[in-house]
Amino acid sequence: MPSPTRNHEENHNATDSSRPVFGGVATEPPVVQICPTCGQIAERTPVPVGPLVRDLVPSADAIRTAFRTLALLMEVLDGRRPWRQVAHLAVPEVGRYLRAAPVDPRLVAGAAKVVSFHPSQPHRCRIETASSLQIRGRRRALAATFQVTGEGEWICTMVRIL
Repeated sequence: MPSPTRNHEENHNATDSSRPVFGGVATEPPVVQICPTCGQIAERTPVPVGPLVRDLVPSADAIRTAFRTLALLMEVLDGRRPWRQVAHLAVPEVGRYLRAAPVDPRLVAGAAKVVSFHPSQPHRCRIETASSLQIRGRRRALAATFQVTGEGEWICTMVRIL
């Protein structure tokens, strides 16, 4: 029997139950549902449910290191600290990004600081953060990524001010 299409018309190109169907996993018999618009019976197979994924418990030491590194990088952003002092904490692309940000030398030091910090550790070797910065009297969003090096140290691999 050909299966109906969205408008409940006959579809002669559809597979019928006598032919094998590839790609689907039959775990239970199909669930019968009635179309609320026209009242026809439509068959749907449920999606198989896999095992639950356990969340990774974030490492407190790694989160603390990420926050300290981010605070130091904000000092580079507003010119309070030279890049060479924190170059071992981030990849060179991060340094180029922070030094390319426009800085007004007439403003007082301490113009950039981390106001809120929301870390996430999707993998044991990676931390992603969403932060809020106070830059020259304005709030800005900041996204940063930290990864573990071969020596087991955390380095910042990406910073973006939004």
